[in-house]
Amino acid sequence: MNRTHWFCCALLVLSAAPVHCAQPRSEVAPGTPPACSALAGTTLGGGEVMHASMVQPPYTATWDEIPGGKQNISVPFCRLEGRSRSGPDSDIRFEVWLPLAANWNGRLLGVGASRSLGSINHLDLGLGVARGFAAVATDNGHHGFAATDLSWALGHPERVTDFAYRAHHLATESAKQIVRRFYGRPQHHAYFVGCSQGGYMGMLAAQRYPADYDGIVAGSPVYSWPGEMTFQAWNYHSLTASPQAAVSAAQMQALYSAAQRQCAGPDGLISDPRRCNFDPGALRCPAAGGTCLETAQLDAVRKMYSGPHTSSGAALGRGLTPGSESTWRRLWDLSTTEPTQGGSWLGVYRFMVFEDPHWDPATLVFDRDPQVAQRKLAALIADDANLDPFRRRGGKLLVYHGWADHMVPAESSTDYHSRVVTRLGADSVAGFFRLFMLPGMAHCGGGPGATQILNTTDSPEVPLRPDHDVLLAVEDWVERARAPDRLIAIKVDDDGHVVRSRLICPEPHPASFNGKGSALDAASWECGL
Repeated sequence: MNRTHWFCCALLVLSAAPVHCAQPRSEVAPGTPPACSALAGTTLGGGEVMHASMVQPPYTATWDEIPGGKQNISVPFCRLEGRSRSGPDSDIRFEVWLPLAANWNGRLLGVGASRSLGSINHLDLGLGVARGFAAVATDNGHHGFAATDLSWALGHPERVTDFAYRAHHLATESAKQIVRRFYGRPQHHAYFVGCSQGGYMGMLAAQRYPADYDGIVAGSPVYSWPGEMTFQAWNYHSLTASPQAAVSAAQMQALYSAAQRQCAGPDGLISDPRRCNFDPGALRCPAAGGTCLETAQLDAVRKMYSGPHTSSGAALGRGLTPGSESTWRRLWDLSTTEPTQGGSWLGVYRFMVFEDPHWDPATLVFDRDPQVAQRKLAALIADDANLDPFRRRGGKLLVYHGWADHMVPAESSTDYHSRVVTRLGADSVAGFFRLFMLPGMAHCGGGPGATQILNTTDSPEVPLRPDHDVLLAVEDWVERARAPDRLIAIKVDDDGHVVRSRLICPEPHPASFNGKGSALDAASWECGL
């Protein structure tokens, strides 16, 4: 019996007047297993905690979106499964993973998802906990749906808006309250890391919710969902304009080799495709043999490089870059895939733009329909160049994008960066926003270049140093005011041996080869003005 309860019970004996004594509260140390179970059924930050359970090591986190991917966790953690609602038709599921107080680094990490997926990114939740973060992720407001299944959007405008911007923001608010309750104090800093759709969420946080995160790592961001879907539709229509237009994987590789011969630097990579005036006409049949391109194929790939246009020639977005061709097969080899190959564009146009499950993609008109999509899906655009509120809060933004991206046009990031510089000035932007363009990186990773820039269970060779690991880089920037002036990316073979490394410098100054040593070694490259 505690002292207060003993005194109250004594009053019951000594006083004739009725005395009501509160039952003693059990003392639960913050950040302990009992504190975990006590969170079940609570409502914090507008979100309801439905389940709470302790997870004991050894534990391996996986995620269906990345088959074979894993993150090992060697410390116990509290796993919370929650739900938040923005309205009657809203159903946002989220999870918060909390290491015990002894292992907590005092920080919160938000992690993004991928494409239109309706599942929670357990893989990067695991990364957060393994590094000592409390971590939060959502299902984007629609659970149980595959990456390109957009049928959940039909007749559910609230869920579209949740996907657009509300889901992760609401989950972040709940996570911050959960952290305060579980540990007895708030996080001292909050960070976000995500790529692709996760990169979009990071950009959206910086633009729409500048108080959510102190530091953001946004990889290969989709700045505009209607713009990205128009880009995907354009490429698909280009490759299916006639039965002769489709390009095989072997022909894509031949295009890559031709662009590489014309524009690659000493390391075999195209450092800046904007300086490469590549003409695929060099592969016109019959000069190039078995991997040559017929006229219809040349027309198709030229359209893919140029990006979507109206019939009058007005640009609707960027196209693919020279040096990305070796990874086109992942999205644009139509020979062995379903007719909907090419990403989420069909579902977005069918279920979000026209709200007609029977909409015929052959009826898409580029002079009209992209503008319809822009108006209808304005909430799904994260290209506002006004980052001043985020800057004034002291926020730091690190964006990376692969020059060989086959999914999201690489120049969408350089264009956005240029617009922010135009608005705020180069010196101001350098103080809070750095863009790193990686030669030879495909979408969010992979490709022929050195592309590993985050230490994980699957990439243990990446040194845990700010010049190698993007999450540590933004932490160092936020907490110690050391801006990332360079990154070093690596590439390892199947045996875990580093086969190349590459110095990456912030835009707009690509690294230059100093002529000393191997071009496959980052030490042989320099950042210059």
